[in-house]
Amino acid sequence: PKKSGGSVQKQKIYTYDSLACMAVDWKNNEAITGSRNGAVSVWNFGGVGKKTATMKGHSDEVTCVSLVPESGGHLVVSGSKDATVRLWDTRSKAEVGRMEGCEGRVYSLAAMSHTVWAGDFSSSVKVFDLRSLSSASASAPAARLPNASLDGGVDASPIAGLCISGDGRRVISSSALFYDDEDDDEVQGCLQVRARSLKDEEPQSAEYMYSLPTTGGQISSLVDGEDYMAAGHIEGGISLWKVCEKPENKIVDEAVWDCLDGERIGCEEL
Repeated sequence: PKKSGGSVQKQKIYTYDSLACMAVDWKNNEAITGSRNGAVSVWNFGGVGKKTATMKGHSDEVTCVSLVPESGGHLVVSGSKDATVRLWDTRSKAEVGRMEGCEGRVYSLAAMSHTVWAGDFSSSVKVFDLRSLSSASASAPAARLPNASLDGGVDASPIAGLCISGDGRRVISSSALFYDDEDDDEVQGCLQVRARSLKDEEPQSAEYMYSLPTTGGQISSLVDGEDYMAAGHIEGGISLWKVCEKPENKIVDEAVWDCLDGERIGCEEL
């Protein structure tokens, strides 16, 4: 939406593409989209609304895109069903780095400073150091951070949500969690919270803090905010979380359970 004379005006941009994902750069009035044909596109919605760049390199559907905040909107990362993560420069409209080592489809991405976190179908979050990338060759993960495995011996699940807390100090990843209870064998969501290193020389560091299973069903996406984080669930629900330093966290509109021993530790009403 655009503001004009105190009122909000809606703007429509017709893409004629089959879009799979999107990220918005509000400061530069741009939207970054990923298409099912493997293209990453840049759209300007500050004027009449038009496509300003189309970047190709993925061999399959683009499943997630994310801005690199410190780049001023010039660097974008994309993940794909082709199991790669790619770094793009929107000024040159070219691929400037390729990251491999993900297992199957890349479900989610988060970026900050020189680090990119990637969620795939596995038991670990892949961490890449952008400073080691080269346009001539692919880069392997600088680290693999263990994610919650499924109960019952299954060691992989879609890491469908990744985000960084508003203060930049924590990385939150999602996982699936099977309950062994005979009366409740549905897949539920589980959030993992890690303390992120603020030292540039250790971009892959993100120390595990705690896990928080939810009762809203398997998580399909995460969105970070200034004070709260929103988790989307495949059943259609949305839960709001307040992420804190200690595991005495409060979840808005549903109970919080400690992942280690199942103890109920807090509940807060919206």
